[in-house]
Amino acid sequence: MTTTTMTTATMTTAQNPFVNRMKMSSLQWAQVALMSVTIAPVRFILAFGLLIITWVIASIFTIGASSDFTVPVSKFRQSLYNLLRKMGRVIIFFLGISIEVRGRRASSREAPILLGCPHSSYMDIIVWFVTGGLPAAMTKEENLRLPIFGTLFKAVQPVCVNRTDVKSRAIALNRLKARVCGSGSGEWPQIVIFPEGTCTNKTSLITFNRGAFVAGVPVQPLAVRWQCPHVDCITWTEVSEPSWKLIWIMICQLPSTRVIIEYLPVYHPNTEEVAEPNLYAANVRNVLAEHLRVPCSQFTYEDRSLMRHARRIGFPEEHAVVEFHSAHKHFGVSLPRIKSHLDTFSAMMTSPLQHDVSVQQLAQLLQLPADLASLRELFSTHYDVSNRGRIDFREYVRGFSSLATLVDDIACERIIRAISDSGSREDHREMDVILNRVEENLGFRPDQIDSNFLEFIQNRPEFVKLFQLCMEEQ
Repeated sequence: MTTTTMTTATMTTAQNPFVNRMKMSSLQWAQVALMSVTIAPVRFILAFGLLIITWVIASIFTIGASSDFTVPVSKFRQSLYNLLRKMGRVIIFFLGISIEVRGRRASSREAPILLGCPHSSYMDIIVWFVTGGLPAAMTKEENLRLPIFGTLFKAVQPVCVNRTDVKSRAIALNRLKARVCGSGSGEWPQIVIFPEGTCTNKTSLITFNRGAFVAGVPVQPLAVRWQCPHVDCITWTEVSEPSWKLIWIMICQLPSTRVIIEYLPVYHPNTEEVAEPNLYAANVRNVLAEHLRVPCSQFTYEDRSLMRHARRIGFPEEHAVVEFHSAHKHFGVSLPRIKSHLDTFSAMMTSPLQHDVSVQQLAQLLQLPADLASLRELFSTHYDVSNRGRIDFREYVRGFSSLATLVDDIACERIIRAISDSGSREDHREMDVILNRVEENLGFRPDQIDSNFLEFIQNRPEFVKLFQLCMEEQ
């Protein structure tokens, strides 16, 4: 597979992949209640008991192993780790999960990296237990601090990364490249990576992180399909039921929850993909999306960070996403900048449940009359592209970012010249209203481009367009 086309990113209205609301009927709740006093406790005791035994064995097996996971374990220790894989498989059976494996797992020489997708649940750890030797993992550092599971993570010789630390990400990428380039020698096991980098509701494949593709080595895509008999008790993302509740409902299912793990053909990158990891990632994502029959979207882990920021400031979190990859690619906006936009947008809300604004609310933000013709034209052409009369946060970011591209020296000079000429015009009501607003903000009428004027225009680029519209009317 050597496709060299990359799907053009656009800011769409794709469904938020970080929301999953579970709905259960009265009959389904009755089944949970019945199972909770019969079969489920037995399943839980068996699974948890074996988990504790596995943890104790893992604690013993990892004694003396490299604490920073930079030195591969011996063949003997690796064979001991494979015992943990088999015990994990039994734990999964006790939880009431049946596994079907399709396809053939490639060797580490054929494909040093296994790519699991879609990543929708904490239960996706099942891919470590299905076939062959116990693979390694690329995981966030905080997983090593989890009770019980932190020790088990050590047994998979992880490449750890702090996602918020640029230096940590660089170190992790270098360690990953060193491993996969030497995996053919058998020193390191294959490594499993979930390229989406976070859990979603499976409605689309979000943007793949480039880390798995920077080494330019062949990868084997791994399709993970969960089949829940009555209700989706697997999907766990930013807005969903708590994990403990999902686990218990899963244990209470009859018939049991089923997962299909399918090994797809190894993807061999061509020269262009090796040179451009983003292209490589996009093309592998297209292959998986076509196989899974789901669309691709431009959401990233940063969108989930925006949802958490929204929760802190009291804005409806499921409406805080913007498809960050597209916004960053087209407008160069950073996550801190978009969080600042969210603060501004949230301040326009008039109720806790509101998530969109009208031209009147934008006028209040700009401290301008809502009946200005230029303001209404700006709102309809740059913000309200869906012609709903209201805009959501995604539309606000797109509109603001497009207006920000208008801010340059030429535009500023024209505004200053228009301000100087405003007194000689017979009909310049809108110009005067807008000019008075600028003067109130700066404390003086600008007659030259200085730092204060530039800062104001950059923070509120709407005024550039408003001045342009007024000048066109003159």
